Order: sequence, then C-alpha cells, then structure tokens
Amino acid sequence: VKASLACNIVNTDSVTELLNKVQEMFQKILESMALKLRSQEEEGIQLIHSAQERLGEFVHTVQSCVLIFPAVYQGIISSLLAAVVVEINCSLKKKVSNTEELITPKTFLDLPPLSSVLMAIVNK
Repeated sequence: VKASLACNIVNTDSVTELLNKVQEMFQKILESMALKLRSQEEEGIQLIHSAQERLGEFVHTVQSCVLIFPAVYQGIISSLLAAVVVEINCSLKKKVSNTEELITPKTFLDLPPLSSVLMAIVNK
C-alpha cells in the first residue's frame, strides 16, 4: 500500500487488483488465526500475540490511506470487525449454558483472545 502511495499511479486497474488481493490475503490470515485458535487454543493465542505488532502496523498503514483508497480501508476494517463479531458470538454460544459466566466486558482484555488483540489494534 505504501509503495502505491509513493509512486505515480499510472495503471489504476493494476493497483485496484493488487489492493483487492491484499484484502483477500488479510481476510485469509484472520481466518487462519481463528481456526488455529479453535483447534489449538494455546498455540493460537501465541500466534495472535506474535502477529499483533505486524497486524497493527498493517492496519495503521491502511488507516492512513483511507482518503486515497477508501474501499481498501472499508474492506480491511470490515474483515476485522467481522472476525471480532464471529469470535464473540462463538464465545457467547459456549457460555449460554452457564449464565454466571456471562459478563459485560469493561476493557478489550475482557474479550476473547483474537477480538481483544484486534480491537486494541483498531483503537490505537
């Protein structure tokens, strides 16, 4: 994304195609992290925390390009928020049988692991 901003954008079709691929890859990365978290929770949590800094850098780069590439920004933020909603929904479904475990989150740390990291990134 930064490279696209730094150079003269001559072929907008190529740039659009590239940015669409970036969005797709980002969504696949989030899906992979969520699957790892479900199948192997401890390893999934380690993966999320090891990727947090780079994910944050990527999201902040996308946020800085909102005026130039609004569709990319919208796609990335939509993927982030969808991942948060899906994880919270799954977490709530597990806890429905025991309503005592249901608490209203007061901070991002009270959210499930992936949601906690993603919301902290968006909030920075």
